[in-house]
Amino acid sequence: MKNKILLLLCFALCYALCLPVFSQVNIVSMSSADDQTLSPVKKTILDNCVVKVQYRMEYIKNTNNPNKKNNNFMLLQIGEKTSKFSDYFRLKTDSMYDDFVNKKMEFSEASSKIMPIFTGTLALNVFKNYPTGKMTVIDRAFLAGTFKYTEDMVKMKWKLIQGKATICGYQCQQATTTFRGREYTAWYTPKIAYSDGPWKFNGLPGLILLVTDSKNEYKFECVAIEKAGDNEKIYIIDDDLFTTTRERFNITAKNATDNPNPYAESVGAKAIPNRKIPYNPIELE
Repeated sequence: MKNKILLLLCFALCYALCLPVFSQVNIVSMSSADDQTLSPVKKTILDNCVVKVQYRMEYIKNTNNPNKKNNNFMLLQIGEKTSKFSDYFRLKTDSMYDDFVNKKMEFSEASSKIMPIFTGTLALNVFKNYPTGKMTVIDRAFLAGTFKYTEDMVKMKWKLIQGKATICGYQCQQATTTFRGREYTAWYTPKIAYSDGPWKFNGLPGLILLVTDSKNEYKFECVAIEKAGDNEKIYIIDDDLFTTTRERFNITAKNATDNPNPYAESVGAKAIPNRKIPYNPIELE
C-alpha cells in the first residue's frame, strides 16, 4: 500500500498545484534509490456489478471564469445491493496497478505508465446503500488529504414536471429538486428501473441520465450504458484515509483552498505565492 500512496501523492501534487506533468526522470528521483516492486492494495468487495453507466461531468471550478469548464468521465456501477460513482479513468489505473503488481513491476516503470492516465482524475467515490441505509463518500480536500465520511441515505424530494427528451436512445421525463444549496433539473428514464443516478442523486422512478444545476455550474450527462461483465465487482479501497463527517470535510476543503500553504508544507511542497485556489463546491450549504 505504501508504494501506491507515494505514487498517487506524486500525481495529486502535480494536479493540485497545476505543475507540469512529471517526466519519468522526475518520478524515478521521487522513488527510493533501490527501486522497489509494487505491493498489492487491499480491496474490499461490496457487491456484484450489474449495470455500468458512464457520465461526462462538467463543472466550473472558478466562478470568476465561467467560460472555463472542467470535464471528467465518471462511472456509475449499479450492483444488486449498492452502487458506486467514481472516476472512470481512475478505475482504469486501479486495474493497471493490479496488473503491474502481478508482473512484479518496479515503482518507476509503473509510474511512467499510469501517470498519463491518472493525471487530472478525481478522488471522488460515492457509495449508495453502503453500509445499509447509509451513503459513504471518499473525496480529496486539496492538499489536506483524502477523507472518508458516512451520512444518512437521504432520498431526494423531486417534483415531476411536464417535459420529454431522448438521451442515449432512451425516452426521458423531467423533474426538479433543491438539494444542499442548489436547484437541479434532471431527466430520468423509467425504462431503466433503478432509482439511482450520478453523484448523490437518487429517488426518481427510473435511472437519471442528465442533471444540471440552475447556475449551469455542474452538469452530469450520460454518454454510455452497458451491462457489466461476468464477475465484475464493486469494491472500496479505504485504507489510510482520514475518517470524518460531511460537515467537517467541507470545512477542511474550504480551508485548504483559502489557505493552502500550511497543507503544501505538510506534504513537502513549495508554498503557493499570492494565489487563491478556485473553490466552487457542489454542496453550497
